[in-house]
Amino acid sequence: MVVAVVLAFALVAMVLITKDYTDFRHLRDEQAALRNAAAQMADLLATSTNATTATHLVQTLERQTNRSRQDSLGAPPLLFELRRQDGSLIYASEGTPPLSEATGKPVLQLIQGRPYHVARADKGPWQIRLAEPEPSDGTIIGYLGRELAPSLLLAFPFVLLPVWLAVRQGIKPVQQLAHHLTERAPDDLSPLGVDLKYVELRPVIDAFNALLQRLHDTVQRERAFVHDAAHELRTPMAVISAQAHVLARAVDDTDRQQAEAAMDAALARASHLSQQLLALATLDETRPSKPHAVDVAALSQSLLAQAVPAAQERGQELSLDGPDSLVLELEQAAFQSALQNLLDNALRYGAHGGRVAVSLCLDGKELLLCVADDGPGIPTTEQAHIFERFVRGSGQTQPGTGLGLAIVRQAARRLGGHVDLGPGLDGRGAGFYVRIPAATPAF
Repeated sequence: MVVAVVLAFALVAMVLITKDYTDFRHLRDEQAALRNAAAQMADLLATSTNATTATHLVQTLERQTNRSRQDSLGAPPLLFELRRQDGSLIYASEGTPPLSEATGKPVLQLIQGRPYHVARADKGPWQIRLAEPEPSDGTIIGYLGRELAPSLLLAFPFVLLPVWLAVRQGIKPVQQLAHHLTERAPDDLSPLGVDLKYVELRPVIDAFNALLQRLHDTVQRERAFVHDAAHELRTPMAVISAQAHVLARAVDDTDRQQAEAAMDAALARASHLSQQLLALATLDETRPSKPHAVDVAALSQSLLAQAVPAAQERGQELSLDGPDSLVLELEQAAFQSALQNLLDNALRYGAHGGRVAVSLCLDGKELLLCVADDGPGIPTTEQAHIFERFVRGSGQTQPGTGLGLAIVRQAARRLGGHVDLGPGLDGRGAGFYVRIPAATPAF
């Protein structure tokens, strides 16, 4: 705090010195003080007609003036010159060359390699000429700083004390908040019950409470996710364990083959569930990779080709409507995950002998991916929850994990877009529409 006040005072001093320096330079350019000094000396000399008396008077003024300049300013002495009206020299400061015959505004004259301002005043029988050296910038700033320093030093404690009191009073609420947070249990994510009575700190408390609420929601989701995952894995593990005992005690080939088939199905279900959980965790926790140029049309064609055997097994017609090539900047893994899960969902739950249609196109500045089927569709009462984890439609006999659409939603979010449920084919089934911001790469 003291350092901050010192820096503030230093800044104020710099501003004031700069202002005074500018004013001083303006006055120096006008040289009003030098002209007035020459005029006053000329008035004093006008009453004397004797050269000796005038010389003594000039010498006396020279000693007094330069002594005062040295004591107060530490400045070099003025140079004096006394002449008659006809220009004849009567007196000049020691070592001074003839000064310029300045008239009106003072003029600059180089004396012993240094610039001097020369002013002249005529009165009565005499001419008085004064020469003042041009001070350096360092001399001016040093003088202004010495003049300003006592005032700043005097004001410093009177400024420091109120600032210290204000800061001390101001940090009390922060200290109270820190104490309150220290006393909370590590797993306490409830809102802060602190009333700091300061309007300025209210946004901090609100933001902190919002953060705690988000953390609480995240923890609750993760707990539910772990619970549901354990529950889903329990079933295939139980089947594997039971069939392993049956297989070990089987006395004929028929029992052995049935046990093997049941075990293979349970293993396949557990493997699929593990892959889905890993995919969802990857989309949730890892940072999106840097987008790169992807031909989404070619990628979609490849994924549909991989799904053809599954479609043929169920007698389904699989089609793709889209351009031959469509290169965009996006994260390939997220797009691939979204399309694979939509295809798997449509083939798994669509009608036997039905159709699954995939379309891909640019809609303005968005990429629109649609996967639709003509199956039984999704009941209206269940549509609000279909993108939640481990949620499966009622009446389904097909094996599944209930994670596919949750993965699609997370993948769409990762790509900066969203997925919506829409109409299926021929007034039946379901359609899923993924909209993703489309950026064309610059080649």
